Amino acid sequence: MNSVLTRPNAETVRFHLFSRSLHPELLEPLAVQQFRRDEYHLQLVLTTTGHYWSWTSPSGLQLSEMLAVQDFPLPQRGRVCRHRFEGEFSDSFRISPEIVYQTSLQREEQSSPVFRKIHEELLADGQNRGLIYHFHADQRFALAPLSLVTVDGCVDCLHINAFHTFPEEGIILKTMSMIETITKK
Repeated sequence: MNSVLTRPNAETVRFHLFSRSLHPELLEPLAVQQFRRDEYHLQLVLTTTGHYWSWTSPSGLQLSEMLAVQDFPLPQRGRVCRHRFEGEFSDSFRISPEIVYQTSLQREEQSSPVFRKIHEELLADGQNRGLIYHFHADQRFALAPLSLVTVDGCVDCLHINAFHTFPEEGIILKTMSMIETITKK
């Protein structure tokens, strides 16, 4: 771990969804994990601003989700949506006649004791499952920011949940995304 890495202010983080993958040079990876299944290929990347994941179907359909600071130079080509974290936001998109993407974004502000409890639960959960990155604290006894992404899936549905803590601000940014294959009956 590199102690120089710091999180940006939570207010500057934006959610981005693309109908394609992004060039790896746009990422500053802190931790990476890949999943290869018959139904999809998924790459997870934790970054200083949050996360990036890229999903590809066997037929070549692609979808990418990224959290980046507001002035980060991302391409316009393939952008499906961009959203600021304010309270709660949900949306869904039909990627193809058979595939639906749904997302829910949430920005939670918590008091110090509640934030600490949630932060510790996320840290404990991340030790058992998912991809986690625990930053260094700026001060000796301060909580250090963390990012945790968990993936749960079955043949027809993939759930990707991400949690990013900003201890100095008492803010937790969450994304809950689902990619579902609709089978014709």
